[in-house]
Amino acid sequence: LYGNKVALTASRSDKFMSCRFAYYMQYGLRAKVRRRVGFDPMESGTFLHYVLENSVAEIMKRGGFKKVTTDEAAEIADTAARDYVIDNIGGMADKGARVRFLYGRLRRTVRKVMENIMEEMRSSDFEPLDFELSFGNGKDMEPVRVGEGSEAVEIDGVVDRVDGWLDGDLLYIRVVDYKSGYKKFDLSDIWHGLGMQMLIYMFAIEKQGLKRYGREPVGAGVLYTPVKEVFFTGKRRARDEEIQKELDKSLKRSGILLAVPRVVSAMEGGEIKRFLPVGMAKNGEKFSASSSVATLAQFGQLRKHVEQILKQMGKDIRHGDISASPYYRNMRQSACSYCDYAAACQFDESNGKDRKRYLYPVKTEEFWNKLEEQHNGNSSVE
Repeated sequence: LYGNKVALTASRSDKFMSCRFAYYMQYGLRAKVRRRVGFDPMESGTFLHYVLENSVAEIMKRGGFKKVTTDEAAEIADTAARDYVIDNIGGMADKGARVRFLYGRLRRTVRKVMENIMEEMRSSDFEPLDFELSFGNGKDMEPVRVGEGSEAVEIDGVVDRVDGWLDGDLLYIRVVDYKSGYKKFDLSDIWHGLGMQMLIYMFAIEKQGLKRYGREPVGAGVLYTPVKEVFFTGKRRARDEEIQKELDKSLKRSGILLAVPRVVSAMEGGEIKRFLPVGMAKNGEKFSASSSVATLAQFGQLRKHVEQILKQMGKDIRHGDISASPYYRNMRQSACSYCDYAAACQFDESNGKDRKRYLYPVKTEEFWNKLEEQHNGNSSVE
């Protein structure tokens, strides 16, 4: 709490909605987990983010994706990888075989992902505008502010990448987040208040972007770009086309895009989208039923939904709610699955206080219907 407002980051809001006790442990008590120097999952994710951010920025300095060759991009990525290892874990000379093996595997992973991003951006009219765009007092942009009085929430944070496309006088922007795990954009998560970070940033850039970009941006969507090892699991004698199709499937982006055909075509041309989570009809004027798209009106409803959840979150934090109420989908998907604070929490539903929050799935059509009902005053977030 700072004065009359609740100050958060976008990732902290996600932690709070995952489990309030875990939020309290991490950000209230500032409890820290002991970690070994090396490449554990957290360190691996940080490494991959660093290499991609710095590589893409360097490629733009050299003229962009259409001028830099694939071999040059690989060299840039290797340089960024070496810089990270030297600056953060003191180089590889004194490291054991396991750490060196993991480093080699991560280098191969990031080169493969870098090659995939190169191919995507070469086929796109969107270009990177910002890397590590920060929100906060004294940062690149002002903090995200929602609500007033007892509902006031102020959010700081960092966007991995912001891409833009100038169409006449309109500047369309999309927010890109590198995901080293297996998380995908899911409207069910959004309904329950999880995974809202990129939407928070996109709506904030729409509101504040005039000063930075010289035009008022129009949100064109948000995308998770997978940053992970990819494997081919098909037939041994599969053709190159089959192998490439399988690898592309592993690195397919997830997210939600503005349902304007020319905007999506500017991101990637053609009826069949290799990188984007959408499909187009042959005439290029309609989207397939499975496409992850939303109209301008739906994005407006989505903005109100996100703001409502943030306001409620601010109230709950002010009231000091630190109950152990982890979200739960199934045995493999819950806030407790990989929690660093399980030993301190000792979650036990039999004590009459601890309880799981069961997250029911919400289908796309149901999601938009619920949002419309909610903002007509007939429903509320459960």
